[in-house]
Amino acid sequence: GCEVPRLFGIRPQYYPEHSLTVPMPWDLPIVFARVRPHCVHLMDASMFLSGSLSFFCWLFEIPCVMSHHTRIDMYATYILPGIGSLVPNTLMYLYRRLTTGFAPTNLAVCTSLANQMVDHFGCRPHRVAIWHSGTDTRSFNPKLRSDETRLEILSAPDVDQEEAEAAAKAAGKAAPRRPAPADLPIVLYVGRIAPEKDVDIIADMARLVNPPDRPPRCRIAVVGKGPTMPALRESLRGTGVALLGPRYNKD
Repeated sequence: GCEVPRLFGIRPQYYPEHSLTVPMPWDLPIVFARVRPHCVHLMDASMFLSGSLSFFCWLFEIPCVMSHHTRIDMYATYILPGIGSLVPNTLMYLYRRLTTGFAPTNLAVCTSLANQMVDHFGCRPHRVAIWHSGTDTRSFNPKLRSDETRLEILSAPDVDQEEAEAAAKAAGKAAPRRPAPADLPIVLYVGRIAPEKDVDIIADMARLVNPPDRPPRCRIAVVGKGPTMPALRESLRGTGVALLGPRYNKD
């Protein structure tokens, strides 16, 4: 098997399932000397770790590729509310300038991020490439369409119905459920429920597509979990959106 060296990290209060790795200067050279990698793939989600690794790759003349996924300035604003924009923007600028200089190849997940790296962070165009996302066509395949799953989504309670059913159950009564029409198309969000995913626009989109004074045009449902689920639930009152929770594997 592969060796997985563990380094010291801090768990932010807002993202307890993640750890911000804070490598000590003496940790990484020891790991590099023991493992002697032929190439290193870095990811910008851990700013301290990837920044340190890119420097040591340059120091030890080890080729590295760095993929850029994260808006560090946005994460800083979420984790430290009220910090303003100057500190996160400065931090992101310095980080990008340093790491892109040490990494010979930088992969951006979208064109806008690639342009930002070239135009604002001084990265040379020949060092930037687009990393296109892929899809597992075995799991996400029209052949796996399920009428049973479709019926489950159409009949799932929305936020208001969930609360009504919970109150009725506590009172020992039964609350009638209003399933969505069977011929409605389904609009599904699948992913992490977190600020950086802009899930707050789901409520606005639902009110725009399905005004409360008109018959619904589609059934909107959300699959996933995350730290902003309570806020999302509150914003979805009166929208008819169903929260299906996390789903795994074949579900």
